[in-house]
Amino acid sequence: MDKKQARLRRARKTRAKIAELKSVRLSVHRSNCHIYAQV
Repeated sequence: MDKKQARLRRARKTRAKIAELKSVRLSVHRSNCHIYAQV
């Protein structure tokens, strides 16, 4: 539950930043070996 809340808090912060920038949305996912980014 704690991890989920931390993730949501992070997501909210990121969304706020994106709204602030009004730029292209870039979503980044990090796993152990790879970093995925999608626009």
